[in-house]
Amino acid sequence: SVVEVWSSPDEPHDSAALEHSLPVSCMCLPAGRELIITSSASSNEQFLYVWSRRAELLHVLKHASPQSVSMDLDSGRGILDMCESGGLVATASKDNSAMVWNLLPGYPYLEPNWLVVHSSDTSHVALGRLRHQSDDVVLITASSNAAFLWQPPQDVRRVEDDPRASLLGEGEAATGVEPRSGPPFVAAPSVMLKSASFAQIVVPLVSLVLVFAQMQAFPLSSKFPWNPRIKTAQIAFSIAICDMDAISVEVDAYSLFKTKFVIVASLLGLSTMVVYSRSTKHVHSGIFSLVSQLNDRLTWLRLVRQNNAQNDAGKLEEACGKADLEIKAYHVAAGEEDLKAWRQDLLAKSEKDRDALWNAVLREDLASIDSHAGQQLQRLRMTSQFLDLLLLSASTFLAVPCLRSLLEAVDCSWKDHAYILDAAAHAGKTVDCFSFHHSPYAISSVFLLTLWMPVMFALTAANGQAKVLLAEDWIGMFSPAKWRAFSQKTTDVLPLGIVTRSGHKFEFDMIGEIG
Repeated sequence: SVVEVWSSPDEPHDSAALEHSLPVSCMCLPAGRELIITSSASSNEQFLYVWSRRAELLHVLKHASPQSVSMDLDSGRGILDMCESGGLVATASKDNSAMVWNLLPGYPYLEPNWLVVHSSDTSHVALGRLRHQSDDVVLITASSNAAFLWQPPQDVRRVEDDPRASLLGEGEAATGVEPRSGPPFVAAPSVMLKSASFAQIVVPLVSLVLVFAQMQAFPLSSKFPWNPRIKTAQIAFSIAICDMDAISVEVDAYSLFKTKFVIVASLLGLSTMVVYSRSTKHVHSGIFSLVSQLNDRLTWLRLVRQNNAQNDAGKLEEACGKADLEIKAYHVAAGEEDLKAWRQDLLAKSEKDRDALWNAVLREDLASIDSHAGQQLQRLRMTSQFLDLLLLSASTFLAVPCLRSLLEAVDCSWKDHAYILDAAAHAGKTVDCFSFHHSPYAISSVFLLTLWMPVMFALTAANGQAKVLLAEDWIGMFSPAKWRAFSQKTTDVLPLGIVTRSGHKFEFDMIGEIG
């Protein structure tokens, strides 16, 4: 619990000792920044201590960060690494987060700049500038199984832009200007280095084979006089684009066309509504809010347990009162009404239920701490997975069949002095284009094509990852200039021999979609 600071190796008696509990890391800033920063952890909280070179404690800050949405939390806690570069300080903790701080010339010395969270224990951080890139300092975090490169958000505030920087003095009191709250949150890294999973290897290969089969279905269609010996290949390729013409099945082709159109229109209509309404973003925000709420309750329950270590039912209400006062130091979002509801719920539980609750607190099982909120969280996660899968499917292996069904609804040919719908003609029926029977299909098709096409190109560029797309504003989401950045951010570069993805994947994807 002691960190000794020596002025130089030749002057061993000129030293200072910094005392605090559970030190994890220590960093001395370079000349001109006569400060020392140490860190410690206590009861699931991480703190930074700013010292002078003479062991004077200048300020204490909390490494406050929301927990990971995935709740893939480590049992250990603490600031594991720190570094400094260009007026910025980065700290990494084992609760899946890393914080970049502005280094100020006076009190409060450190100010939250931006925050990143990922789903593993963060053990190392580094700050620096990329060669031949912008002047912004980038952050690299490393954990037990991956390394991430993060770029600062667009609305980040730099020290040189802060008018307070020249006004803050070395000796300002704690009642002075406080650090801003709520630093910008970077949702996804720019680059991720990790071992490829089985799905990351197999899914791109399967997708490549499936798209190849879909492309071959058109020239090898049964409508052309091919040799009968390729009948098996024609059937396989037709199934890849959901076309049943090559299969000898007694079914009304026009009725099948209408059924397929209704299914495709529903699928693309829902996908379009999800993107334009930004539903996935709202769902992710709901998940994040619920996880934060459950973490606040988990912190309160830990405090209650600490104040009643003997699990004495007679002292439980007193322990709750102490926890209500102590939790204010943790800067949680819970108000008086929340604390009152938590206290009433805990006191109303039977001894058996309380024992189960303490076990859930020990395991950090958020869903068991509050069953109602846990069920809501489970439903939101299932909804999020469904929406992500929907957009991924509609923009990848279902893109060709869906577009084909929409275009069939407006595919008309001139015959017998009138335009006839080809889908009906192939079934031996006559349906005049733009007639009462055809207009609903044509209008719906044109409307969906108009809305879906820009979404499809953007999602294709982003490899079906809607969260990257929806992180942009409306202009950026449909800007072709941004699509290349989407592709670079979401493309996995794996050494797979002749099918290794090249640097021109974006161009190939766009040409394939146009084709």
